[in-house]
Amino acid sequence: MVTRSTCAAGCRHTTGVSGTLQPGGIGKWTAALMVALTLAQAYRFGGAGRAMAAESIVLKERLAVRAELDLDEGELAHFVVEVPADAVLLRVEIKDSPLPLDILARLGQPIESAKDAELSSEPDAFEPRLLISRQSDPPLDEGTWHLAVGYLKSPVAIVRKRPVRKIPFTIQASLVRAKTEGVLKPGESVSGRVLAEEGSVRIYAIDVPVGAKALRLDLDGTNSDLDLLARHGQPVIRNQDAEETAISPLGRESLVIGSDPGRPLRPGRWFVSVVHPVDYGTADFTLYATLRLAPPAALLAVPPLPRPEDPRTLALHATVEVATELGAASGTIVRDDGLILTSHHCVADVAEKPPEPDPVIVAVTLDPRQPPLELFRGRVAAFDKKLDLALVRITGGLYGQPLPAGYRFPVLPLGDPDHLKLGDPIFTLGFPGVGGSAGRVSVTLTRGVLSGFERTPIGTLLKTDAAISPGNSGGAALDEHWRLIGVPSYENVDPQFVGRMSYIHPVSLLPPSWRKMIADKPAN
Repeated sequence: MVTRSTCAAGCRHTTGVSGTLQPGGIGKWTAALMVALTLAQAYRFGGAGRAMAAESIVLKERLAVRAELDLDEGELAHFVVEVPADAVLLRVEIKDSPLPLDILARLGQPIESAKDAELSSEPDAFEPRLLISRQSDPPLDEGTWHLAVGYLKSPVAIVRKRPVRKIPFTIQASLVRAKTEGVLKPGESVSGRVLAEEGSVRIYAIDVPVGAKALRLDLDGTNSDLDLLARHGQPVIRNQDAEETAISPLGRESLVIGSDPGRPLRPGRWFVSVVHPVDYGTADFTLYATLRLAPPAALLAVPPLPRPEDPRTLALHATVEVATELGAASGTIVRDDGLILTSHHCVADVAEKPPEPDPVIVAVTLDPRQPPLELFRGRVAAFDKKLDLALVRITGGLYGQPLPAGYRFPVLPLGDPDHLKLGDPIFTLGFPGVGGSAGRVSVTLTRGVLSGFERTPIGTLLKTDAAISPGNSGGAALDEHWRLIGVPSYENVDPQFVGRMSYIHPVSLLPPSWRKMIADKPAN
């Protein structure tokens, strides 16, 4: 997993070992042969600064380096790797070290100290590795990548209870290059898997005949946030080179090429990339390709939703994920025809001037062990900026298809927050970003107590020690009987005192017209 370097400012400048490393696998060359290669190419990276000294090690592909970090000469050992234009992943690994070392990376310029690094490996790993892909931040790009290896955990290195000044290790760099998995015929589908170990991308070719008016691409069968990138004539290696994109927090993504009259579909070979922007772990998917504007019939089915009698299980299924192009948050179904209560700030970008008739995507939990499934679309039916509350009405299926006759949703009944007392238990349900590691989050429950009340210009808010994180907003705050008592809104964090407090907008703040709308029985 790639992370930004967070080393504190003031790290010492290095005068340590320099080296040049090219991609490769584990080699069996002797040190003498490595030195010979070094001397033969010493001036290739020579010139500016001390980083490219005569001792620079130059390895051809499929070789590894046995190196040594000399702390008497500096805090970092330096290497260089050349990345070609068709690479989608650079993998750097360290093995055979007695201490957990850190790998730092930067494109184009040497790393004089740890604070110069743009990317770093996970700390405290005995066999650290750094994966840099086209989805990383900053992304992999062709050119010279400067790498540095250091022991940043402590100013003193201890091995077997003795301080040491030299730390041996083996470093290896390898590349994954872009490849096309195959040709997907229009009207067919293909199942695949995106792996961070292979660059978090899968590429397919699609041949569009002359006269075709549209090319439609749909993703299904995934529990992760996936994006679609397309380009005519050649694969998308750099994301910014894509001609057509579908980028959003969704997993069931759709991309229609040719629907814009000003940008007609070009015949010939198109390349589509299925990309995992989170760049972590694996993500399964099924990709559909058709030459129609309408979605494939196989994707239009809307399964019935559970409506259990057990109040806790009912709360799990009545808490939904609401998403717009800008991000995802939470909501609660409060009427069985699909009326959802959420926070205004979760849907503010589509509340007043929606970019399309039904811009809100609603995902529901079918299995609490899995992320919610995007099944519905909706629009903002009412909102109040001051109260930071909104109502969203589900209008149809994800692809705009009508819902089956008599379709009903699980509903969370309203509780009475005015009768709560300090110390009463409070539960929260939602989809916080910290509740998942691969982009899509399964429904997450936290618990606490009513910690207090706070008077504000809009009314009295509830305070709780139950965790509320980004993504929880708009979800469900529940009493001990699993009734909806409010909407989790925000968390106040004070780093000076290492303290935090979560705030809930109680349902007693709902305008009378909203309460009437919630209480009214829907028309058949």
